Amino acid sequence: MNKLYTRKIVLLSVIAALLAVYIVQLAFSGKNKVKVITVEDNIDLVMIDNGGAKLTISKNGDNWFVGDTKLPCQLNRANGIVNAINEIKVLGNVASGSAADYERYGFDNGIIVEAFSGEKLVRSLVVGKNTATGSQCYVRMDGKSTVCLVQGALRPTFEATADDIIEKEKEKDSEAAAIESPAL
Repeated sequence: MNKLYTRKIVLLSVIAALLAVYIVQLAFSGKNKVKVITVEDNIDLVMIDNGGAKLTISKNGDNWFVGDTKLPCQLNRANGIVNAINEIKVLGNVASGSAADYERYGFDNGIIVEAFSGEKLVRSLVVGKNTATGSQCYVRMDGKSTVCLVQGALRPTFEATADDIIEKEKEKDSEAAAIESPAL
């Protein structure tokens, strides 16, 4: 009878321990949710500095234009850049942002992105390197030194050059129109 009683006590103790572990996991998993940071204002100007290679896209009406020359921009590329700025999914903070962290997470050659709504700066990013999986990257946001791990590989989105995103067909049409109707 003693052996049966001891087995029941051990079994109930193991069940209680597993229940406690399960409750602790539920409590901590609530804190690990993805935090989505969005921009409320409509972005109409984006400036990107990729190690000295600068790119500016601006919105006029429903169209996006590249640089001061106002060449038409590919709508899907402009929307991709703006969407990447508009909604950032932060998976967590990985470092406090010391000088050693900057090199470790790729900010020594980071891409600086600034987005404006009118004259108002609505988002600034410094995009570091992608993670080893390539589906996340390291970012510092809005002038803060905290290094965040964000969902999505943002570097390829912001590494675009003006030649990459200019609408080639519309560019040819605008050049032809300029030749046909010379300025007075």
